[in-house]
Amino acid sequence: GATQAGDGIQQDHDIATISSRVTLRADARCSRTRGGRKAFMDMFRDPAFIAEAKKMTLDVDPMSGEDLQALVRRVYETPAEVVELAKAATAAK
Repeated sequence: GATQAGDGIQQDHDIATISSRVTLRADARCSRTRGGRKAFMDMFRDPAFIAEAKKMTLDVDPMSGEDLQALVRRVYETPAEVVELAKAATAAK
């Protein structure tokens, strides 16, 4: 129904969001993960980075590591029937 189609569209969006982020390997040490997440978010507060992004007219919208981890978990929990609907909706005609 309409809800499943909407779920398929959301899944496509979620996958696109994940693919545009910087990630670490699943087996990375916790201290490395925390440090990488902090450095990544700190970069977006750096005045030089902000100025360069503005100069390049880049849309900067960082997602925290915790939020990205939750998003990945949600995508992996997507029911198979919703995945199939998303595939069908995005298949080349």
